[in-house]
Amino acid sequence: MAGVRAMVDLGIDHVPNEYLTSICKGITIKAPNNLPIIDLSGIDSDDLKRKSAAEEIHLACQKWGFFQVIGHGISNELMQDIIKMVHYFFNLPAKERMVYYSTDIYKSFRFSTGSIASASKKFWSDYLFQHCQPAVHEDDLPESIPNYRKITSNYAKAVDELARKLLRIIAQNLGLGCHADPGTITVLQQELGVEGLEVNYNGQWIPVKPVEGALVINVADMLQATINIRVRVLVNTKRPRVSIASFYGPTGDKHIAPLEELLGDNPPMFKACLFREYMDNFYKNHLGTRNIEKLRILNN
Repeated sequence: MAGVRAMVDLGIDHVPNEYLTSICKGITIKAPNNLPIIDLSGIDSDDLKRKSAAEEIHLACQKWGFFQVIGHGISNELMQDIIKMVHYFFNLPAKERMVYYSTDIYKSFRFSTGSIASASKKFWSDYLFQHCQPAVHEDDLPESIPNYRKITSNYAKAVDELARKLLRIIAQNLGLGCHADPGTITVLQQELGVEGLEVNYNGQWIPVKPVEGALVINVADMLQATINIRVRVLVNTKRPRVSIASFYGPTGDKHIAPLEELLGDNPPMFKACLFREYMDNFYKNHLGTRNIEKLRILNN
């Protein structure tokens, strides 16, 4: 399987049936970008700015499960470099891309395509996956892409710093103390000028338009938002859409469970498990199913 890009390059004039789905159907609301945009600049040195940002993050987590951040410390140059690098990879001849092809979800560096959306459907996308902590061995990384190791290493370090900063704020908002790690978040960089990402909020699909210098933060599963949040990505018919998703969470052998500090006298709503088991369920899930629901204790 050479991937979606290869099919396009060969001149395919229609989307194959296995990529068509109506699971996330619905009309897009042509509304302004209502997803909160939170400025993090100065929060490390200014207590008032930190308090204000923490309050905005708390409200965004409660209402949306998503928000955008600017002033996060990751330079526009680095953000542009990572997008250019991804385009470079997917513009390589299919034969060169396929050197890195694998369906092994635990392989630390791989190119793959058409992730399973349901029992009979696939996503219309190709992706390049790289494990950043621990880092992939240099021998497994592409040598033909200019500055690949430097760009990905710098980007991973910058996102790690941002993720830690956000988790500290979220933990403090939950009253867990500054060193608590309540779970996982996703940091998403969209390519400017190419729309497609939409969030389903209260039954309406709202587009998340790319904002220069902004990153989209997803905390929905981590906080088990009480609202029904789902995400979809519409296919752009005019040009390829590239995004960089950084998944930040514990190692597979870590035990995850409802925090006792937050339970009080209430019974837990979710079962405990290893993070690896949680991710196994994620890869087995079908489109439209929230992974965390697999852990819900049904008598609650």
